[in-house]
Amino acid sequence: MRHSTFALVAALVAALSTGLSAGLACAGTAEVKFIDPAKYSDGGSRLGEAESVRNTLVAHLQSLAAKLPADQSVSIDILDIDLAGSDRFTRHGNEVRVLRGRADWPSIRLRYSLRQGDKMLASGEEMVSDMVYLDTQFGLSNTASLPYERRMLTRWFNQRMTQAH
Repeated sequence: MRHSTFALVAALVAALSTGLSAGLACAGTAEVKFIDPAKYSDGGSRLGEAESVRNTLVAHLQSLAAKLPADQSVSIDILDIDLAGSDRFTRHGNEVRVLRGRADWPSIRLRYSLRQGDKMLASGEEMVSDMVYLDTQFGLSNTASLPYERRMLTRWFNQRMTQAH
């Protein structure tokens, strides 16, 4: 009994070690800049919301870049943000974001470059948007911050960055 438990533990340690070393091979980086955010179409009009939006987008893009090979880096300049929905005031003066699924889809205009060392793998400027954001099933938790924008950026990132090499 003791011997088989030791063998099982040894096998688990070996599997974890292999998984960890394989995981270390993927650790690309992302540098995200917000260019002139005061002129954005949207991005959080409520007090403190703009900073929260930027922090959420940076964290999400960095987590996506971490899946790239370790020798790759992506630089992303956010040029404009228009969040899903629109802000509306309630009768009590509170501001809420209303999602209607009409012409209120999320969009982010950005400029990007993907590098492997000194070699440019991909670059461009795009308007990333999801016109049917309410009509598609959710892959991410929709209770987390900016679920539609994060899903939209994940799709874009997977199309542009992972197909570039």
